[in-house]
Amino acid sequence: MPRARQALRGAAHRLVTPVRGPLKAKEQRRVLSAVRAAERMRMTGAHWLLLMTTGREALGGPASARADAFYKVLEQILAEHPPQAQEDTPAAASGPAEAG
Repeated sequence: MPRARQALRGAAHRLVTPVRGPLKAKEQRRVLSAVRAAERMRMTGAHWLLLMTTGREALGGPASARADAFYKVLEQILAEHPPQAQEDTPAAASGPAEAG
């Protein structure tokens, strides 16, 4: 994962230095904050969730190579580390069953 995080850091830096396109819009402040957190390698779970659920177009136009590079790194990380499926069953919520 360290290599993927470094790749994300570099792509995030290129995406927001300087900030252009849709990320400059006031309504994209949260996304910009998450990209900057990736650049600093100080991401929280909320940052990851926001970036993993943000559409590609929120990062930049279709011709933006910087946005495309950042989004591809996100896709690669998601492919290598898929989110764990969570079941809403009481047994899953209470933890592993004890062997008896």
